[in-house]
Amino acid sequence: KRGKENKTAFGGPVVSSLYQEETIREEDKNIFDYCRENNIDYVTKAIRSKNVDVNVTDEEGRALLHWACDRGHKELVSVLLQHTADVNSQ
Repeated sequence: KRGKENKTAFGGPVVSSLYQEETIREEDKNIFDYCRENNIDYVTKAIRSKNVDVNVTDEEGRALLHWACDRGHKELVSVLLQHTADVNSQ
């Protein structure tokens, strides 16, 4: 005859919630914020005006192309590639 086995689940109840990005004031935004928002017009104008290098990286080394791909912004990815974004950037 087998003894009682204690069956316990790992951890406790699981609660999920949608990730909410912090709201940034317009005057505090940088090119990466506009890229994350999929603001194609702003990013395109900034790159064309030569005010922003298409391969600029943030403090963690991520380029605009990284952010656009991460967020699934296909049209913005195309725009960045047309402006010679480095597909080999790591």
